[in-house]
Amino acid sequence: MQTVPDPGAVARSADPGPATQPALTELRAFEATVHTPDGKPAVAAKVAVVLSGRFVSLTNGVDQTMGVLHRCETDRSGRFQFRPREERFELVITHPTGYVIFQPVAHSKHRSITLDPWTRIEGTLQAGGKPLPDTIVSIERGRFALAVEPLGLSVSETARTDAKGCFVFTRVFPGSGRVSCCLPQRPGLQAANVRSTQSIETNFPIGGTVHLDFGRHCRTVVGTLRAPPDLKMRPQWRLASVELRCENPSGDRQTRDFKGAPETDGSFRIDNVPPGRWALCIDYINYSRENQWRLYLLHHFSVSKSDDEPSPEPLDLRVLTLEAK
Repeated sequence: MQTVPDPGAVARSADPGPATQPALTELRAFEATVHTPDGKPAVAAKVAVVLSGRFVSLTNGVDQTMGVLHRCETDRSGRFQFRPREERFELVITHPTGYVIFQPVAHSKHRSITLDPWTRIEGTLQAGGKPLPDTIVSIERGRFALAVEPLGLSVSETARTDAKGCFVFTRVFPGSGRVSCCLPQRPGLQAANVRSTQSIETNFPIGGTVHLDFGRHCRTVVGTLRAPPDLKMRPQWRLASVELRCENPSGDRQTRDFKGAPETDGSFRIDNVPPGRWALCIDYINYSRENQWRLYLLHHFSVSKSDDEPSPEPLDLRVLTLEAK
């Protein structure tokens, strides 16, 4: 006897049921290929997966961000991948040839990432016509001075001069800022009361090379301090304060900041003073209870630009007599 199959049973046997259907919400592994600015595979690029909105920190182009979700490197073809994530994230990718910081488009099937090139800064540092070795040079940036997104990015960029006074930054973010260095002063001064820096403001074009020369076309300024003729006590000149103030219009590319002390004989020396108008402020206070007095002087002078190489002779302000206050 022939039986007719139940239509409902046939339909149920043909339906594998929800347990055997592919999950529509299953996340695929994130994968992408990274290329250098000239289109070659970026081999061994450093990849950091950062929670979206987290503060990103880099030192000399190397990622130092805390709380990274995942880290990996690209292979020989420039490819990388990591397990899927449900959180919104950003990628921080660095390589000797360039960098990128961005948030991937969700659910994109093909990802090809091309790095932006670093800016390179190279230069020399000299004082009094002589190279300064083993000296730290740094980049200082103001707010919004980075041509990089996101704004929550902390960048630390420093270099050190070699035996010939040369320095180089190979991984600089584009934008603008001041390249600064600390010039040496006489040993023994209290650090809190001393500063001697020189800065050059410049732009950092993406993929470009910037050359800077600290101390070139600058003058060394010297002089000797003298007490008023009617002062009965002999000043201890190393307790005096010598401060250099710029009187040029704002916006000058090169600046000099100096605060130090003279020698025991009252002589002083300030290296690397750029061309322009300057004010020399001398202040000496005697704190003795028996005999309190103060000496002060504000002296204005100008430094003209010189094309002489090496640097010309020091600009001698000669003897400067202070006034009692």
